[in-house]
Amino acid sequence: MQGFIVTLLTCSIAMSALVLFYMAITPLLAKRYSAKSRYYAWLVAVVGLIIPFRPHFNNPLVKVTVPSETTMPIVQIGNGAPLTMPAPVENTMLLPTTQSISWWQIAAIVWIIGIVTFLAYHVIKHYCFIKMTRRWSDSVTDGQPFSILQSLQIEMGVSKQIILHLCPCIGSPMMIGFIKPCILLPHTNLDKDELYFILKHELVHLKRKDLCYKVLVLIATATHWFNPIVYLMAKAIDILCEISCDAETVQNTSVDMQ
Repeated sequence: MQGFIVTLLTCSIAMSALVLFYMAITPLLAKRYSAKSRYYAWLVAVVGLIIPFRPHFNNPLVKVTVPSETTMPIVQIGNGAPLTMPAPVENTMLLPTTQSISWWQIAAIVWIIGIVTFLAYHVIKHYCFIKMTRRWSDSVTDGQPFSILQSLQIEMGVSKQIILHLCPCIGSPMMIGFIKPCILLPHTNLDKDELYFILKHELVHLKRKDLCYKVLVLIATATHWFNPIVYLMAKAIDILCEISCDAETVQNTSVDMQ
C-alpha cells in the first residue's frame, strides 16, 4: 500500500509539473499550432494521469494477525509407540486478534473516499440537470432549426439520429447524451445564420467525440482530486475545447478563429 500511495503522489507531482510547463508555453505554441492541435496535445497529460493507477489488491487495507498453530510435543512410551502430549491449558487458549492500520492504509482509504465523493457529486449533478431538461424542454420536429440540422447532418456526414429540443432553462446551446445525442437550444430569437453555426458547432463536438474526452478528464480529475493543478488543467482543456470547436466550425468561411 505504501508503494501505491508513493507512486500516486509521485506521478501526480510529475504530471503537475508537465501541466504547468505546457500552460506556460501555450502562448508560444499558439503562434505555430492550431487550437485543435493544442487541444489534443492535452491528452498526453490526461492519459498520463490515468494509466499508471491500476490498484493491486495483494496487500489488504486491514491486516489481521492470527497466532500460529501450537505444536504438540511427542514422546515415546515403553513399547516405542509415539504418544502426543496435550498442550498446556494456558497455551491452548487463542490470543485475541489485533488489527493494525498504518498511515499509508489510512491515506489510501481517504483517497478512495475522495474519489467516490467526487464522482457521486458530478453524477448526481448531471442527473438533476438531465431530469430538469427533460421536464421543461420541448421537442423540435419541424421548422427552420430542424431543417437546418438535417441539412448539416448530410453536409457533415453525420448519420446518427440527433434529437433537437428547445429548453428555457439553459443560457447557451449544448449537446448531451452518449447513446441518444440531444442538442438543447435556449428560447431565444435566432436568425438562420446563427442557427447554422450553432448547430454546426454542436455537430463538430459530436464528430470529435468531445464528450468522451470530457469523461477522460473527469476520471483524471477524480483520480487526483487532491491536486489543485488538475482542476486548472480541466478548466484549460474545457476552454480550448470550445475555441478549437469554434475554429473548426467557421473553417473555410470568411470568419477566422485561432
